[in-house]
Amino acid sequence: MRPLEQARVLVVDDNVDNRALVCQILRRHGYQVEEATGGIEGLDKTISSPPDLIFLDALMPDIDGLEITRRIRAHSSLSHIPIVLYTAIADQMKADALQAGANDFLTKPINAVELVARTRTLLAMKFALDELAALNRTLEEKVIERTALLEQALQGQRELLAEVREAHRRWQSTFNAMKDAIIVTDTTGHIEQANDAVLDIFHRAKEELVGEECAALLAEDQHCSHDIQQNSGSVIEREVLSRDRDRLLNLRISSITDMNNEVIGYVHVMRDVTRQRAMERHLMHAERMSLAGQMVSAVAHEVATPLSVAANIAEMLLLDVEPGSTYAAELQKIVAQIRRVTEMMRSLLGFVRQAPAQFASVELEQLIRETVDLMGYELRKARIDVSIEADKETPPVWGDRNQLQQVLLNLITNAIQAMKEGGQLRVRIGKARAVADRSLSVELVVEDSGPGIAPEAMERLFDFFYTTRALEGGTGLGLAISRQIVEGHGGRISAENNRSGGARFRIHLPAAFPQHRAAPLVRIGGGGR
Repeated sequence: MRPLEQARVLVVDDNVDNRALVCQILRRHGYQVEEATGGIEGLDKTISSPPDLIFLDALMPDIDGLEITRRIRAHSSLSHIPIVLYTAIADQMKADALQAGANDFLTKPINAVELVARTRTLLAMKFALDELAALNRTLEEKVIERTALLEQALQGQRELLAEVREAHRRWQSTFNAMKDAIIVTDTTGHIEQANDAVLDIFHRAKEELVGEECAALLAEDQHCSHDIQQNSGSVIEREVLSRDRDRLLNLRISSITDMNNEVIGYVHVMRDVTRQRAMERHLMHAERMSLAGQMVSAVAHEVATPLSVAANIAEMLLLDVEPGSTYAAELQKIVAQIRRVTEMMRSLLGFVRQAPAQFASVELEQLIRETVDLMGYELRKARIDVSIEADKETPPVWGDRNQLQQVLLNLITNAIQAMKEGGQLRVRIGKARAVADRSLSVELVVEDSGPGIAPEAMERLFDFFYTTRALEGGTGLGLAISRQIVEGHGGRISAENNRSGGARFRIHLPAAFPQHRAAPLVRIGGGGR
């Protein structure tokens, strides 16, 4: 450490006598003393040639000692220099000096013994800190030198680590690029890692799944079959339902083994096969519908002639009986029922045949009653009471009769499936919007008393292949096709829940004005549930 006598001390004071006294005391004890007659000069000398210690008069005309202290403390290369302020006003000034950054404070008149003692203490502390800083610099130089050596030694390891990281990055990228959900668990079934596909399939971020059991992603009655896999040692494959029961998943479980061939975890690969299974069911349904169409056509062809003969005979018998008699009334009933069966067969044939859309004026009330009559057996079997309300001033709509009947069949079928314990089905029609007493659209409302629509299903209700009845054979096509038909008619369909319970479907269709009849025929895609 440097001798204290080699210290350079700067005394800044505008009073000649005070400055001379302080300098004389310090020089007498061997210190190298420089003088400054004011604040500006003192600050310049401090910046140009930093001293080891500064004595400042607190009150000077140009810049006072407090401001000089603040400026020195704000200067990064000067902030370590100890500063002593002195003044005759000691009370508030001392607190201000220490707050400004001064190391010590003296009160005038200056006591020589106290001045020397404070000088030695502050210089000893300054030199000790300087020596410590020098040691730190030396240590830093050695650390830099050793670091350079270590850097050279680790270069090969760094390159190897970079290759490992790149390989891991590629693996992670491939892992997350997979469309199938991949989940890695420990031997107890708790999730350790998952890829990005879990967000699309389970609507949860992969970070949220870490630590949970894999069974938490599946429906309550589903499980991951770890015990079966561990006992068999082979890949286990089965189909399961997601927690929300909105996706059918193909689950494959494989074990992860260590070097000793001990099982340390499992890999679960879950593929969404909802659409695929729905397509398969749709194809099977289409095949059954095609077969049913052929059967209906054959039956209609075979039944048409006997029905016509029976109707003709009944009408001939009417000529031989007295009008208004009991026999005449019964024969008229026979003729009416035969005509009704004939018309029903014609309607069935029109429904099963895929023909181009034929736009015409359609009386919705009549179509609703025919459709309800067509579904009469299913409705009675499901213990569902049907009520039909129609505003007598409701105009006909402009559309394809068969396709609008298909929409009604889909909505009624949905209601039957929703009301498993029976219930009420209410169908209403009326004018939805009118201008100058002319109806612009007709509103059709179908309501049931079932459990209603789940909130999570509301947004996807009309999506193709979306179904909440995957295990019950639902294809997810009925409502999607219904929307396609309605929108193809220039209308719109929406769904909501009744406040009193049950679901409500609203359909708005254009009213049939004379100018619409000149519109060209349009083919609208159709289908069945």
